[in-house]
Amino acid sequence: MATLLVQKTSLLITCGVKAVKFNVEGDSRFQQLDISNVNNRCLNENANCDGVKEGTASAEVHIVAADISSCEKYVALCTSDKHLSLWKTDNLSLISNRTLARVASKVRFVPSGRAIVLADKSGDAYSFSAEKPYEDGQLLLGHLSMLLDILVSPDEKYIITCDRDEKIRVSQYPNTYNIKSYCLGHKEFITGLSLLPADKTVLISSSGDGTIRFWDYKAGIQLHVVDCNGSVCANKDIVEHSNKSYGGCVLPVRLVGCSIDTTTSLICTCISKLQGCIVYQVKSISKNITANLMHILKLQAEPWDISLTSQGELWILGPFNTEPLSVFMWDFKVCQFVACKERSVVLQVNSRWDLFQSVTPTILLPLLYKRKFDNIQIYQERKRQRLSGILASSCSNTLAE
Repeated sequence: MATLLVQKTSLLITCGVKAVKFNVEGDSRFQQLDISNVNNRCLNENANCDGVKEGTASAEVHIVAADISSCEKYVALCTSDKHLSLWKTDNLSLISNRTLARVASKVRFVPSGRAIVLADKSGDAYSFSAEKPYEDGQLLLGHLSMLLDILVSPDEKYIITCDRDEKIRVSQYPNTYNIKSYCLGHKEFITGLSLLPADKTVLISSSGDGTIRFWDYKAGIQLHVVDCNGSVCANKDIVEHSNKSYGGCVLPVRLVGCSIDTTTSLICTCISKLQGCIVYQVKSISKNITANLMHILKLQAEPWDISLTSQGELWILGPFNTEPLSVFMWDFKVCQFVACKERSVVLQVNSRWDLFQSVTPTILLPLLYKRKFDNIQIYQERKRQRLSGILASSCSNTLAE
């Protein structure tokens, strides 16, 4: 599993037990850290470290979630052995290492960068202070199923969470016992949440049902639905045959966006098993949403991760013939992404192909689909056998008399 995070001046790539930070401006220097040895000790002065399993092999530990604060001062890393570590971005020096109750599924900094919100696989959401890095986390809320994404609104008044049971919950923040609304309409688990870049009052969600939905999240009202099945069916030449394992339904797994003007945004999404990236142009005028398919960027393989900057640069990380990182720029003349000229930071990343040799495909997504069992026929057959037995017994008793 490899992830890509791009801010104004920083580029962070995580892969297995390693995280590497590059300078977007092209500085030849970069920092690299290995978390396999960090989590053997707990730097939280007040935390209980009894939850750390002794003798856990370092090969089993890997980074499961990461984020960079908007101020680019901090990096947060969550690992598979239930730790949240906080690092300084400039030199990747460790600030704190806190123990979690469960393995994290998503971690994000709040917009101000003062706190970290974290969703875990048991359905709970926690808040950790970035300014007081040794304080224990505070439980914010809980769902009845696994949380898959979490985000805080730009004004930090609302926290939005989504789970495997097709639900999006909007709660007030930090007083999360006050539930503002629910956004209901997806038929399968929800893979990601994002805010529409040109209108931050509109929420975007992607789901295993093959749709991208737009919401007035404060009111819990669905504004628009985009079905990705049509886009994928029209480009079957770049779809891997194993996509049939999802029951024939496409699976949007990542959403990124940037604003073109005050009413128009570009939304890019990756589809599981699709060797490319789908680009939509979304207009939002007084909550009236229209979405048009603009471009399908064809790639050599399914990307590991993507990131879209406010300048319209699309960064793509994937298994692309010893060149894992590519950068594309939106061209307004042809209305599609075109390859950028080689940048020094791209050359630096591509020269470190050894970091990505151990990347394995994500196997969690297919497991999130709920299996449907038809036991009615079995019940009817057992009922028929039972009634037949009762009838036969009754007939034999009658004959005996």
